[in-house]
Amino acid sequence: MSIIVRILASPALEQRETAARCLADSCRRLGESVLGEVIASLQKAMGSDDRRQREGVCLALTELMANTGKSALEAHEDAVIAAVRTALVDPDANVRSAAGQAFDVAQQVIGTRAIDETIPTLLDALQTPGPTADAALEALREVMQVRAEKIFPILVPRLTAKPITAFNARALSALVRVAGSALGRRLTNIVDALQSALESEQDDETLEALDSALNAVLASVEDHESGLGSLQMHMLSLCKHEVPAKRITGCNLYARFCKATEADFSDYVVDFIRQLVSLFDDRTGDVVGAAWSALDALVKTIDKEDMEALVVPLRRTIEGVGMVGKPVDGFSRPNGLKPILRASHFLLLLAPFLPASLD
Repeated sequence: MSIIVRILASPALEQRETAARCLADSCRRLGESVLGEVIASLQKAMGSDDRRQREGVCLALTELMANTGKSALEAHEDAVIAAVRTALVDPDANVRSAAGQAFDVAQQVIGTRAIDETIPTLLDALQTPGPTADAALEALREVMQVRAEKIFPILVPRLTAKPITAFNARALSALVRVAGSALGRRLTNIVDALQSALESEQDDETLEALDSALNAVLASVEDHESGLGSLQMHMLSLCKHEVPAKRITGCNLYARFCKATEADFSDYVVDFIRQLVSLFDDRTGDVVGAAWSALDALVKTIDKEDMEALVVPLRRTIEGVGMVGKPVDGFSRPNGLKPILRASHFLLLLAPFLPASLD
Protein backbone atom coordinates (compact mmCIF):
# COMPACT_ATOMS: atom_id res chain seq x y z
CA MET A 1 0.00 0.00 0.00
CA SER A 2 2.78 2.43 0.94
CA ILE A 3 4.50 1.73 -2.39
CA ILE A 4 1.37 2.58 -4.36
CA VAL A 5 0.85 5.77 -2.38
CA ARG A 6 4.45 6.79 -3.15
CA ILE A 7 3.90 6.15 -6.86
CA LEU A 8 0.91 8.44 -6.67
CA ALA A 9 3.48 11.23 -6.23
CA SER A 10 5.44 10.24 -9.35
CA PRO A 11 6.48 13.11 -11.66
CA ALA A 12 4.95 11.15 -14.55
CA LEU A 13 1.18 11.51 -14.85
CA GLU A 14 0.95 8.11 -16.54
CA GLN A 15 2.51 6.43 -13.51
CA ARG A 16 0.15 8.26 -11.16
CA GLU A 17 -2.84 7.13 -13.22
CA THR A 18 -1.55 3.53 -13.29
CA ALA A 19 -1.06 3.54 -9.53
CA ALA A 20 -4.59 4.89 -9.03
CA ARG A 21 -6.07 2.12 -11.18
CA CYS A 22 -3.97 -0.49 -9.38
CA LEU A 23 -5.21 0.77 -6.04
CA ALA A 24 -8.84 0.63 -7.14
CA ASP A 25 -8.36 -2.87 -8.58
CA SER A 26 -6.82 -4.08 -5.31
CA CYS A 27 -9.75 -2.77 -3.32
CA ARG A 28 -12.21 -4.39 -5.67
CA ARG A 29 -10.51 -7.76 -5.34
CA LEU A 30 -9.74 -7.66 -1.63
CA GLY A 31 -13.11 -6.18 -0.70
CA GLU A 32 -14.25 -3.93 2.12
CA SER A 33 -11.65 -5.31 4.49
CA VAL A 34 -8.97 -3.05 3.02
CA LEU A 35 -11.13 -0.16 1.80
CA GLY A 36 -11.05 1.67 5.12
CA GLU A 37 -7.27 1.35 5.33
CA VAL A 38 -6.84 2.61 1.77
CA ILE A 39 -9.05 5.66 2.27
CA ALA A 40 -7.28 6.49 5.54
CA SER A 41 -3.92 6.33 3.73
CA LEU A 42 -5.23 8.57 0.96
CA GLN A 43 -6.54 11.09 3.48
CA LYS A 44 -3.11 11.24 5.10
CA ALA A 45 -1.41 11.60 1.72
CA MET A 46 -3.73 14.51 0.87
CA GLY A 47 -1.84 16.50 3.52
CA SER A 48 1.44 16.08 1.65
CA ASP A 49 3.47 19.13 0.63
CA ASP A 50 4.03 17.49 -2.76
CA ARG A 51 1.33 18.74 -5.16
CA ARG A 52 1.86 15.63 -7.35
CA GLN A 53 1.04 13.47 -4.34
CA ARG A 54 -2.20 15.40 -3.77
CA GLU A 55 -3.09 15.15 -7.45
CA GLY A 56 -2.40 11.41 -7.33
CA VAL A 57 -4.72 11.05 -4.35
CA CYS A 58 -7.52 12.68 -6.36
CA LEU A 59 -6.87 10.28 -9.25
CA ALA A 60 -6.96 7.37 -6.81
CA LEU A 61 -10.22 8.54 -5.23
CA THR A 62 -11.76 8.88 -8.68
CA GLU A 63 -10.79 5.33 -9.66
CA LEU A 64 -11.76 4.00 -6.25
CA MET A 65 -15.28 5.44 -6.39
CA ALA A 66 -15.79 4.44 -10.02
CA ASN A 67 -14.84 0.81 -9.28
CA THR A 68 -16.37 0.32 -5.84
CA GLY A 69 -20.03 -0.28 -5.18
CA LYS A 70 -22.10 2.33 -3.37
CA SER A 71 -22.83 -0.07 -0.53
CA ALA A 72 -19.12 -0.63 0.08
CA LEU A 73 -18.52 3.14 0.17
CA GLU A 74 -21.35 3.99 2.54
CA ALA A 75 -19.25 3.64 5.68
CA HIS A 76 -16.55 5.88 4.20
CA GLU A 77 -18.58 8.60 2.49
CA ASP A 78 -17.68 11.26 5.07
CA ALA A 79 -13.96 10.68 4.55
CA VAL A 80 -14.22 10.65 0.76
CA ILE A 81 -16.31 13.82 0.59
CA ALA A 82 -13.99 15.60 3.03
CA ALA A 83 -10.92 14.66 0.98
CA VAL A 84 -12.48 15.83 -2.28
CA ARG A 85 -13.70 19.06 -0.67
CA THR A 86 -10.18 19.77 0.61
CA ALA A 87 -8.65 19.11 -2.79
CA LEU A 88 -11.13 21.42 -4.53
CA VAL A 89 -9.64 24.43 -2.73
CA ASP A 90 -6.03 23.31 -3.21
CA PRO A 91 -3.65 26.11 -4.23
CA ASP A 92 -2.43 24.06 -7.23
CA ALA A 93 -4.52 24.18 -10.40
CA ASN A 94 -3.72 20.58 -11.41
CA VAL A 95 -4.89 19.30 -8.04
CA ARG A 96 -8.12 21.33 -8.31
CA SER A 97 -8.73 19.96 -11.80
CA ALA A 98 -8.25 16.37 -10.61
CA ALA A 99 -10.51 17.13 -7.64
CA GLY A 100 -13.18 18.38 -10.03
CA GLN A 101 -13.16 15.01 -11.78
CA ALA A 102 -13.30 13.25 -8.42
CA PHE A 103 -16.27 15.40 -7.41
CA ASP A 104 -18.07 14.48 -10.64
CA VAL A 105 -17.71 10.77 -9.85
CA ALA A 106 -18.61 11.35 -6.19
CA GLN A 107 -21.95 12.95 -7.01
CA GLN A 108 -22.69 10.07 -9.40
CA VAL A 109 -21.75 7.33 -6.93
CA ILE A 110 -22.58 8.89 -3.56
CA GLY A 111 -25.44 11.01 -4.85
CA THR A 112 -26.76 14.42 -3.83
CA ARG A 113 -25.03 14.22 -0.48
CA ALA A 114 -21.73 14.95 -2.22
CA ILE A 115 -23.25 18.16 -3.59
CA ASP A 116 -25.08 19.10 -0.38
CA GLU A 117 -21.93 18.80 1.73
CA THR A 118 -19.56 20.48 -0.73
CA ILE A 119 -21.23 23.37 -2.55
CA PRO A 120 -22.66 25.21 0.51
CA THR A 121 -19.21 25.08 2.10
CA LEU A 122 -17.66 26.63 -0.99
CA LEU A 123 -20.39 29.28 -1.15
CA ASP A 124 -19.79 30.21 2.48
CA ALA A 125 -16.08 30.46 1.73
CA LEU A 126 -16.86 32.95 -1.04
CA GLN A 127 -17.98 35.41 1.61
CA THR A 128 -14.60 35.30 3.35
CA PRO A 129 -12.38 38.00 1.79
CA GLY A 130 -8.90 37.00 0.70
CA PRO A 131 -7.26 33.76 -0.46
CA THR A 132 -10.06 31.58 0.95
CA ALA A 133 -12.67 33.20 -1.30
CA ASP A 134 -10.38 33.01 -4.32
CA ALA A 135 -9.72 29.32 -3.71
CA ALA A 136 -13.45 28.65 -3.31
CA LEU A 137 -14.18 30.43 -6.58
CA GLU A 138 -11.59 28.34 -8.41
CA ALA A 139 -13.11 25.22 -6.87
CA LEU A 140 -16.56 26.21 -8.11
CA ARG A 141 -15.14 26.77 -11.59
CA GLU A 142 -13.77 23.23 -11.55
CA VAL A 143 -17.02 21.58 -10.48
CA MET A 144 -18.98 23.76 -12.92
CA GLN A 145 -16.90 22.45 -15.80
CA VAL A 146 -17.97 18.88 -15.06
CA ARG A 147 -21.45 19.31 -13.58
CA ALA A 148 -22.81 22.78 -14.43
CA GLU A 149 -26.44 21.66 -14.83
CA LYS A 150 -26.66 20.63 -11.19
CA ILE A 151 -24.34 23.20 -9.62
CA PHE A 152 -25.27 26.44 -11.38
CA PRO A 153 -28.90 26.52 -10.11
CA ILE A 154 -27.54 26.36 -6.56
CA LEU A 155 -25.08 29.19 -7.14
CA VAL A 156 -27.32 31.72 -8.88
CA PRO A 157 -29.63 32.63 -5.95
CA ARG A 158 -26.66 33.17 -3.65
CA LEU A 159 -24.63 35.25 -6.10
CA THR A 160 -27.55 37.44 -7.23
CA ALA A 161 -29.03 38.07 -3.78
CA LYS A 162 -29.37 41.79 -2.99
CA PRO A 163 -27.17 43.64 -2.58
CA ILE A 164 -24.80 42.08 -5.13
CA THR A 165 -21.28 42.62 -3.82
CA ALA A 166 -18.28 43.32 -5.99
CA PHE A 167 -16.89 39.86 -5.24
CA ASN A 168 -20.16 38.12 -6.09
CA ALA A 169 -20.30 40.04 -9.35
CA ARG A 170 -16.77 38.93 -10.19
CA ALA A 171 -17.69 35.36 -9.23
CA LEU A 172 -20.66 35.47 -11.61
CA SER A 173 -18.42 36.84 -14.33
CA ALA A 174 -16.06 33.89 -13.93
CA LEU A 175 -18.71 31.18 -13.58
CA VAL A 176 -21.00 32.10 -16.47
CA ARG A 177 -18.10 31.46 -18.83
CA VAL A 178 -18.21 27.75 -17.95
CA ALA A 179 -21.98 27.46 -17.41
CA GLY A 180 -22.80 26.37 -20.96
CA SER A 181 -26.43 25.38 -21.47
CA ALA A 182 -27.07 25.71 -17.71
CA LEU A 183 -27.01 29.48 -18.23
CA GLY A 184 -30.04 29.48 -20.52
CA ARG A 185 -32.67 28.58 -17.93
CA ARG A 186 -31.62 31.33 -15.54
CA LEU A 187 -30.30 33.90 -17.97
CA THR A 188 -33.01 36.55 -17.78
CA ASN A 189 -33.08 36.40 -13.97
CA ILE A 190 -29.33 36.98 -13.84
CA VAL A 191 -29.47 39.79 -16.40
CA ASP A 192 -32.32 41.55 -14.58
CA ALA A 193 -30.53 41.25 -11.23
CA LEU A 194 -27.30 42.73 -12.59
CA GLN A 195 -29.10 45.47 -14.54
CA SER A 196 -31.11 46.45 -11.48
CA ALA A 197 -27.98 46.54 -9.33
CA LEU A 198 -26.20 48.71 -11.89
CA GLU A 199 -29.03 51.23 -11.82
CA SER A 200 -28.99 51.57 -8.02
CA GLU A 201 -25.37 50.93 -6.93
CA GLN A 202 -23.26 53.89 -5.78
CA ASP A 203 -19.87 52.32 -5.01
CA ASP A 204 -17.41 52.70 -7.91
CA GLU A 205 -15.65 49.36 -7.38
CA THR A 206 -18.94 47.47 -7.23
CA LEU A 207 -20.24 49.31 -10.29
CA GLU A 208 -17.17 48.28 -12.26
CA ALA A 209 -17.58 44.66 -11.17
CA LEU A 210 -21.30 44.67 -12.03
CA ASP A 211 -20.58 46.20 -15.43
CA SER A 212 -17.98 43.52 -16.21
CA ALA A 213 -20.29 40.77 -14.97
CA LEU A 214 -23.19 41.86 -17.18
CA ASN A 215 -20.88 42.05 -20.19
CA ALA A 216 -19.56 38.56 -19.38
CA VAL A 217 -23.09 37.16 -19.10
CA LEU A 218 -24.16 38.63 -22.44
CA ALA A 219 -20.96 37.47 -24.13
CA SER A 220 -21.57 33.94 -22.84
CA VAL A 221 -24.88 33.68 -24.70
CA GLU A 222 -23.71 31.89 -27.81
CA ASP A 223 -26.75 29.94 -29.04
CA HIS A 224 -30.29 28.94 -28.16
CA GLU A 225 -29.09 26.39 -25.59
CA SER A 226 -27.40 29.15 -23.62
CA GLY A 227 -30.49 31.37 -23.89
CA LEU A 228 -30.11 33.42 -27.06
CA GLY A 229 -33.80 33.30 -28.02
CA SER A 230 -35.14 33.98 -24.54
CA LEU A 231 -32.74 36.89 -24.10
CA GLN A 232 -33.82 38.47 -27.41
CA MET A 233 -37.50 38.19 -26.51
CA HIS A 234 -36.82 39.57 -23.04
CA MET A 235 -34.99 42.63 -24.35
CA LEU A 236 -37.64 43.21 -27.00
CA SER A 237 -40.42 43.09 -24.40
CA LEU A 238 -38.55 45.66 -22.31
CA CYS A 239 -38.23 47.94 -25.34
CA LYS A 240 -42.00 47.71 -25.78
CA HIS A 241 -42.82 48.21 -22.08
CA GLU A 242 -45.42 50.80 -21.16
CA VAL A 243 -43.13 52.31 -18.52
CA PRO A 244 -40.52 54.66 -20.08
CA ALA A 245 -37.79 53.59 -17.63
CA LYS A 246 -38.25 49.99 -18.73
CA ARG A 247 -37.98 50.97 -22.39
CA ILE A 248 -34.73 52.78 -21.61
CA THR A 249 -33.43 49.70 -19.79
CA GLY A 250 -34.35 47.49 -22.74
CA CYS A 251 -32.59 49.75 -25.24
CA ASN A 252 -29.48 50.09 -23.07
CA LEU A 253 -29.36 46.35 -22.51
CA TYR A 254 -29.68 45.65 -26.23
CA ALA A 255 -26.91 48.13 -27.07
CA ARG A 256 -24.68 46.42 -24.51
CA PHE A 257 -25.55 43.01 -25.98
CA CYS A 258 -24.65 44.11 -29.51
CA LYS A 259 -21.25 45.31 -28.33
CA ALA A 260 -20.49 42.22 -26.22
CA THR A 261 -21.74 39.34 -28.32
CA GLU A 262 -20.20 37.30 -31.10
CA ALA A 263 -23.33 35.17 -31.51
CA ASP A 264 -25.43 35.05 -34.65
CA PHE A 265 -28.67 36.84 -33.77
CA SER A 266 -29.62 37.77 -37.33
CA ASP A 267 -33.05 36.13 -36.97
CA TYR A 268 -34.06 38.92 -34.59
CA VAL A 269 -32.52 41.94 -36.31
CA VAL A 270 -35.63 43.00 -38.23
CA ASP A 271 -37.78 42.88 -35.09
CA PHE A 272 -35.38 45.18 -33.27
CA ILE A 273 -34.98 47.58 -36.18
CA ARG A 274 -38.76 47.98 -36.28
CA GLN A 275 -39.02 48.54 -32.55
CA LEU A 276 -36.02 50.82 -32.15
CA VAL A 277 -36.95 53.05 -35.10
CA SER A 278 -40.50 53.34 -33.77
CA LEU A 279 -39.01 54.59 -30.48
CA PHE A 280 -37.36 57.46 -32.37
CA ASP A 281 -40.74 59.19 -32.02
CA ASP A 282 -41.26 58.28 -28.35
CA ARG A 283 -42.76 61.00 -26.16
CA THR A 284 -39.94 60.56 -23.62
CA GLY A 285 -36.70 62.14 -24.79
CA ASP A 286 -34.46 59.74 -22.87
CA VAL A 287 -36.14 56.80 -24.57
CA VAL A 288 -35.36 58.35 -27.97
CA GLY A 289 -31.70 58.73 -26.97
CA ALA A 290 -31.47 55.16 -25.72
CA ALA A 291 -33.14 53.83 -28.90
CA TRP A 292 -30.69 55.79 -31.05
CA SER A 293 -27.71 54.29 -29.17
CA ALA A 294 -29.17 50.80 -29.47
CA LEU A 295 -29.80 51.15 -33.21
CA ASP A 296 -26.30 52.52 -33.71
CA ALA A 297 -24.82 49.53 -31.85
CA LEU A 298 -26.98 47.13 -33.89
CA VAL A 299 -26.07 48.58 -37.29
CA LYS A 300 -22.36 48.27 -36.45
CA THR A 301 -22.81 44.50 -36.19
CA ILE A 302 -24.33 44.18 -39.69
CA ASP A 303 -22.17 43.66 -42.75
CA LYS A 304 -22.85 46.09 -45.59
CA GLU A 305 -23.82 43.29 -47.96
CA ASP A 306 -26.56 42.26 -45.51
CA MET A 307 -28.07 45.76 -45.38
CA GLU A 308 -30.12 45.29 -48.53
CA ALA A 309 -32.48 42.85 -46.82
CA LEU A 310 -33.32 45.53 -44.25
CA VAL A 311 -34.47 48.20 -46.71
CA VAL A 312 -38.10 47.10 -46.94
CA PRO A 313 -38.75 46.61 -43.20
CA LEU A 314 -37.01 49.90 -42.45
CA ARG A 315 -39.06 51.80 -45.05
CA ARG A 316 -42.31 50.34 -43.77
CA THR A 317 -41.39 51.15 -40.20
CA ILE A 318 -40.55 54.75 -41.07
CA GLU A 319 -43.85 55.12 -42.92
CA GLY A 320 -45.66 54.28 -39.71
CA VAL A 321 -43.62 56.53 -37.42
CA GLY A 322 -44.72 60.02 -36.45
CA MET A 323 -47.16 62.30 -38.27
CA VAL A 324 -47.08 63.70 -41.80
CA GLY A 325 -45.29 67.05 -41.87
CA LYS A 326 -43.80 66.59 -38.42
CA PRO A 327 -40.10 65.67 -38.09
CA VAL A 328 -39.29 62.48 -36.20
CA ASP A 329 -37.40 63.41 -33.03
CA GLY A 330 -34.76 60.69 -33.33
CA PHE A 331 -33.81 61.66 -36.87
CA SER A 332 -33.92 65.39 -36.12
CA ARG A 333 -31.24 65.28 -33.45
CA PRO A 334 -27.55 65.91 -34.15
CA ASN A 335 -26.11 62.76 -35.72
CA GLY A 336 -29.63 61.36 -35.85
CA LEU A 337 -28.91 59.69 -39.19
CA LYS A 338 -25.62 58.16 -38.10
CA PRO A 339 -26.95 54.62 -37.41
CA ILE A 340 -28.02 54.19 -41.03
CA LEU A 341 -25.33 56.10 -42.89
CA ARG A 342 -23.51 52.83 -43.58
CA ALA A 343 -26.14 52.09 -46.22
CA SER A 344 -26.31 55.28 -48.25
CA HIS A 345 -29.52 54.35 -50.10
CA PHE A 346 -31.35 54.51 -46.77
CA LEU A 347 -31.03 58.30 -46.94
CA LEU A 348 -33.34 58.44 -49.96
CA LEU A 349 -35.93 56.47 -48.05
CA LEU A 350 -35.75 58.80 -45.09
CA ALA A 351 -35.79 62.11 -46.96
CA PRO A 352 -39.57 62.72 -46.82
CA PHE A 353 -39.52 62.34 -43.04
CA LEU A 354 -36.64 64.67 -42.26
CA PRO A 355 -36.79 68.38 -41.41
CA ALA A 356 -35.86 70.66 -44.28
CA SER A 357 -32.54 71.52 -42.63
CA LEU A 358 -31.46 67.87 -42.83
CA ASP A 359 -32.75 66.97 -46.28
